[in-house]
Amino acid sequence: MTFGNFTYLAYMAIFSWLPILLLVILYKNYVKKNSSIIFKTFLITFPPVLIWDGLSIYNKTWQYSSDKIVNIYVSVMPIEEILLVASSIIGISVVTVLFYEYLHKHKIIK
Repeated sequence: MTFGNFTYLAYMAIFSWLPILLLVILYKNYVKKNSSIIFKTFLITFPPVLIWDGLSIYNKTWQYSSDKIVNIYVSVMPIEEILLVASSIIGISVVTVLFYEYLHKHKIIK
């Protein structure tokens, strides 16, 4: 299924943003308790990943089909790539924090 120039954004919404939103809603206390960790992780990892992805796109390691993106670019990167990087970092951070809280709650770790 394609959504024209919004295909990439639609798939991110379905498979990235919606799951992250559900986790944040379902486990809001844990996410709120660890929000500074999630924020710090984002601040530390976002810039180098953007640089890495920018260099990869610039060197044509990968590219995007212009009929599946909205064609808004920041430097060489489509806006979808920046949103994907941000979503991935936040999603992985939330899942990691929840996994840690689960292990701690069940006394698997101290």
